[in-house]
Amino acid sequence: RQNCLRLFKLCPKRQYSITMPTLCFSCEYDKFITPESVYDLAKSIQANFRIVSGADHMLHIEKPDLFAAIISDHIKAYDKQAIAA
Repeated sequence: RQNCLRLFKLCPKRQYSITMPTLCFSCEYDKFITPESVYDLAKSIQANFRIVSGADHMLHIEKPDLFAAIISDHIKAYDKQAIAA
């Protein structure tokens, strides 16, 4: 837990700029990487933020289809914007 908190205190924005559309998400019941800490990270790097309801820390194992859909939807949303531009 302490290592996760230490890593979240590193603000990537201070080190480099993220120019790609970025999605930060946390699971509702994640006690290791809380939604609040992920929200703070997302805000600091100007990323989209989402809370996944009804899930814990290991979303990719607990609900792999949902995990894949979240990533896929994020990519598709920005892919459509790139095509339209």
